Amino acid sequence: PPQRKHPIPRPIPPITAISPPCRRKLPKPCANRKTSPILSAPRRTNAKPRRMILACCPVLALVSMFNIRLGTDLSFRFLYDFTLHYLFVDPLSFIFGLTFCILGVVGGIYSCHNKSPLEALCSMAYVGSSIGVVLAHDWITFLCFWEMEAVASTFLIWNDPRPGSRGAGIRYILIHTLSGNCVLFGVIMKLVAGDLLVHNLAAGPHDLAFWLILLGFLINAAAVPLHGWLIDGYPAATLTGSVFMSSCTTKVAVYALLRVFGGTELLIGVGVLMALYGATFAVMENDMIRLLSYHIVSQVGYMVAGAGIGTLMSLNGATA
Repeated sequence: PPQRKHPIPRPIPPITAISPPCRRKLPKPCANRKTSPILSAPRRTNAKPRRMILACCPVLALVSMFNIRLGTDLSFRFLYDFTLHYLFVDPLSFIFGLTFCILGVVGGIYSCHNKSPLEALCSMAYVGSSIGVVLAHDWITFLCFWEMEAVASTFLIWNDPRPGSRGAGIRYILIHTLSGNCVLFGVIMKLVAGDLLVHNLAAGPHDLAFWLILLGFLINAAAVPLHGWLIDGYPAATLTGSVFMSSCTTKVAVYALLRVFGGTELLIGVGVLMALYGATFAVMENDMIRLLSYHIVSQVGYMVAGAGIGTLMSLNGATA
C-alpha cells in the first residue's frame, strides 16, 4: 500500500504576532460591583498614626473624665445674648460620660485593624459627640452635639461597601432628620420663652415644645413604632460601626429622657411596649445582627420605663 505522507507542521507564530484581541486586559471581577456613593476602596496609607489616634484619644478622654470634679460648670458668652454651658458634670452626666469614654477605648482598640480613615474619623466623632450631649447644660450646645451624632453615625453605615447600605443610610438620616427637627423646634420655643438650660420638664408646662422634644427623644430611643431605623440601619453598618452604634445612639436618648423627662408617666407604657415587642421579635429572628437590634429595643424599653417611673431607685436602675 502507498505510504501516507505526514503533513508539514506549521511554524508557531511568535508572541508578538498574537492578534490584538488576545492582548486585551481582562476586566476586574469587582469592576461592576455597586458600592456606596460616598466611599470607594480605601487607599493604602500609613496606618500607624490612625491606630495611635484610635487607641490613645479615647484613653485621654477617659483620664480627663476621671479628673473632672462633680459640680464643674464651664461656660462662655455666645453672641452677647447667650451663655453656653458646654461642660456640666453632675452624678448623672458623669456616669454616662464615663461609660461612653470606656466604650471609646474598647471600640477604638477593636477598630485599629480598619483600613478606612473616614470610618476611624466618624467613629471617634460619634463617641465624642455622644459625650458632648451628656456634658451639655444648655439647649444650644445639646442640640449641636445631638445633630453631630446623627451625621457621624450615618457615615458609619455608608462606609460599608454592600449595595444595601446606601438605601439604609438614606433612610437612617431621614428619620434622624425628623428627630433633630422636632428637638430643634422645641428648643427654639424654649429659647424664645427664656428657658436656656436643660432641665426636667416633667412638671410642665406640657406645651407644644414639651411634646416636640419628647417625640425627638423617643425616635432616637427606638420607641415602638418609631424603631424601624434601628432594625434597618444597624445590620447595614460596618462591623466596627455596628459596635459603636449599638452602644451610643439609644443610650444617649435614654440619658436625655432621664435628664429632661424623668417622672413622665407616659414613658412607662412606652417602655413596657418596647420591652415586650423587642423580646417577641428577637425570638423569631434568625439573623444575628437583627436579633441584636430587636434585643436593643427590648433592653432600652426597661430603661425608658424606669425613666417614666421617676423614683430615685428607678432612675438609678435605668442608669445602671
